[in-house]
Amino acid sequence: EEYHLNPHKFDPSSDRLQFYSAFKSVWDPGFVSGRGGGDYALYILVLDGSICAFQKDQSKSLLSAGQFHACRSRNKYLKCITVGDKSCHRLGIMLHFNLFHELLASHFFPDEDQCIQLKNVDTVKKIMLDIYEELGKDQPDDPRLSGLFLQMLQEAADQNLHQENNYPAVLDQALRYIANNLSDPALSRNTIAEHCGISIRTLGRLFQQHLQCPVAQYIIHTRMEKITNLLSLQQMPIKEIANCCGFRSTSFLTRQFRQIYGKSPKEFRRNIH
Repeated sequence: EEYHLNPHKFDPSSDRLQFYSAFKSVWDPGFVSGRGGGDYALYILVLDGSICAFQKDQSKSLLSAGQFHACRSRNKYLKCITVGDKSCHRLGIMLHFNLFHELLASHFFPDEDQCIQLKNVDTVKKIMLDIYEELGKDQPDDPRLSGLFLQMLQEAADQNLHQENNYPAVLDQALRYIANNLSDPALSRNTIAEHCGISIRTLGRLFQQHLQCPVAQYIIHTRMEKITNLLSLQQMPIKEIANCCGFRSTSFLTRQFRQIYGKSPKEFRRNIH
């Protein structure tokens, strides 16, 4: 296992997200780990192979390739074993428990221990590798880490939601394209339709049929939802939030935000805590 430990020490008085580590892991066939879990919130992506975790209550859970596991439970597992004749390759993120992490993570994953099958593993993999690389620096950028963590939760939760709704493949492709390109100010019906290989009219019909809203309305709603989440990260400048969400300026973001929420992003942020 290769760990990148956060050089910034845990501050129990701080309400920001605080990372403990990120790791890459390869467990050979037949490997049995010791007791673990419970000390940190744990996010695991299995890239290949399978592992089985055994709990104190005699229950067990199997994680296989392509599955993302979000665990905020403080219950320790008794052991983990590699299942089958393949090595298990994993990526992991560990965070200290605090109230802000709990509020943010539970918004996307209400259950303390939740596992989902990803349709697009590479998207979540890239975000987790970015977190791993950032934690490997001498002075990791805390706002960037927080933003990446939020992206990871958003992407995994979106993939889970799309599967539950059983959208047509082309609509799922369009929604994923939107989620991955929210930072592009040029994102539009035209670019989405072209990416999906369908007409603008067909794209609009799919959105009306399955989401009951026009494409443009869905884009602005998704951007605003991401903005309200990012505003919870007190150290992230509003200018940076605007750039992340496809707004060319903070003034334009403020006008759009006020039209929907009746207050400016700064006023919204002050009322969060």
